[in-house]
Amino acid sequence: MKKQFGEYQRLAKGVFSCSSLWQGEDHLLYVRGNGFLIPFSEEYLRFRYKDIQALVIVGTSGRWVSAILYALGTLLFAGLCVLILSMGEGEDVGALVVTLLFPFPLTMVFLLLLVRTLLLGQRCKVEVQTSLKKERFRMLTRLPLARRVVESLDELIQESQKDLIVAGDTGQEFSGSKEPLEPSGGLSIPLSAAPAFAVSAVMGALMLVQLHVQSVVTAWVTQAMGLFLVPLLLVALAASVRRLTSDGIRFPLWGLLGSLLAVGGGGLIFLVNAAMVDPAVTVSPIVYIEAFSTVNRIDDLGFYLYFLIVALAILTLGAAGLLNVMLQKGVGKK
Repeated sequence: MKKQFGEYQRLAKGVFSCSSLWQGEDHLLYVRGNGFLIPFSEEYLRFRYKDIQALVIVGTSGRWVSAILYALGTLLFAGLCVLILSMGEGEDVGALVVTLLFPFPLTMVFLLLLVRTLLLGQRCKVEVQTSLKKERFRMLTRLPLARRVVESLDELIQESQKDLIVAGDTGQEFSGSKEPLEPSGGLSIPLSAAPAFAVSAVMGALMLVQLHVQSVVTAWVTQAMGLFLVPLLLVALAASVRRLTSDGIRFPLWGLLGSLLAVGGGGLIFLVNAAMVDPAVTVSPIVYIEAFSTVNRIDDLGFYLYFLIVALAILTLGAAGLLNVMLQKGVGKK
């Protein structure tokens, strides 16, 4: 779905873009879609700024309920990974294949959903009230996004209703947030986004080298960069939630976080599998790194292909994100 068409500018969109909220010159357009994956039907609701009596934000506790469920799912499938691997004997690859195909991907999905839930902030409900009806905006379910949208509409609504304000009455803001937000249509770039993308691109390239050249030093540097990259991504994602950030920057950040979780989870599975073959791997981190540097051996073909795909994803996402940052900065200077 486009971010802008005609006089309208998109403020928010729902899951799979089924519903969306658009800012017009003198009214707010709410596209209420119904469907699964794609909207099967759409209803267009218009709210003139001069008719809006209230925009209400109500916080809910759904964030922690979701976080607990995702954490339980992560622990459940991680436990299945350990259980299935422990049932294997020696160099039996059957247990490894079953682990990589079933419980391991679900573990990574639940872990990513857990991190995403914690980063997006508190859940909420947003309703608009006019003299004729009250409507809930389906896509505004997170408090930071809801506050940003309501703040961006506050000035337009007050300007449209200035003739209705009684002399001496300064009116009342629609949101309790006192933090200055980006003006409507303004896009911000998280400070740690560019370094995160740059480190990701280098890390992806080093992973590709590591997969084709057995080097303990490269393995150490790659994993050190991964540990350094995690806080950079978390800070950038937290900033992208609180301030308006383009999809070209926000989506690669989420993709990189998922890829790093895949690297960590895959590395853990590799360590367990290597320890089953050679218990000496668990003696020290140095021995583990030495074992990991030989992942390109033919008997570890499954791990080689897995880490090859993840390395290409990290390299591509890092390069694409860095390019989008440079392009957006170039646009901002014009």
